[in-house]
Formats: sequence, structure tokens, C-alpha cells
Amino acid sequence: MPDARPGGSAPRLEAPPTVSEVKDEAGTRGIEVVFAAPAAPDDLLGLLWDVGNFPRLFPDIKDYRVVGQGEGSPPLSLDISYRIDAVVRELSYVLRRVLD
Repeated sequence: MPDARPGGSAPRLEAPPTVSEVKDEAGTRGIEVVFAAPAAPDDLLGLLWDVGNFPRLFPDIKDYRVVGQGEGSPPLSLDISYRIDAVVRELSYVLRRVLD
């Protein structure tokens, strides 16, 4: 797989991603992004799961830090505090990411 570090050569998407608004069972709104990339699934998951890649993947994130994590190596869940530039104002929130 090409180098995923900042300045590395990242793989190109095979087609533009599709973005859809979704709601979970509790009615919480979110988005779902579906895309195909020329990379092995484990390599792609590693790239997306590694919080060190966040500045390159999500340039609107001003600051982030891991505030909690589950068991395992890599951890099966991460609680991450973010501060983002939401155009009108900066927002802060904590997001739990779960690897399943």
C-alpha cells in the first residue's frame, strides 16, 4: 500500500464517494460515506483508525485528543475530544469510535 503518512502518496478513490444522511434507532442523525479505494481492507482500516492521521484526513479539525479507550491492541473503542471549525463558530465534542 502507498505511504499513508503526511506527505506520502495516498491511494486514489476509484469513484467519487456517496454521502447519505442517516439516523440510528434512537433517532440520532449522522452521515454515512461509502467509497471504494484500491487498498487492502486492513490497511484502509488502519489508516482511518489511527488518530495520528486525523489532521490530514479531516483538515477542519483544529485540535483533538484521546480521552478514553477500550481494551485490546489496537483498542476496540476510542473516545476522542475534537475542536472543529464549523464556519460560523468553533465547536467541541466527544465522539466514541467503535471497531466491530
